[in-house]
Amino acid sequence: MRATAIIRPDVTLEATGQGIGVDELRADILRQIPEGHELTQILVAGGRVDGNLVGTGTYRPTETRTIEAEGKDYATAAAAVVAAIPDGWVQLWRTIAD
Repeated sequence: MRATAIIRPDVTLEATGQGIGVDELRADILRQIPEGHELTQILVAGGRVDGNLVGTGTYRPTETRTIEAEGKDYATAAAAVVAAIPDGWVQLWRTIAD
């Protein structure tokens, strides 16, 4: 059986943003998205500083890779593809077929 998995880097980046209100804070965080990343979360835990709402944006890479592995049955194919995931990467999706 052949197992196929889609993986991505298991890292995140953060940036601090601010604005008069939630919409302005979100716009500031969106302006800071690094190339090749997507916004995953905005956390407003900083309260207000100098009248501005302060928060943190979390971004993850959009890069993905496809990896494949084989095994004699479902369990060994699944274990083989998991073992093939490089350090620093995480599995997003997996399928196993004959």
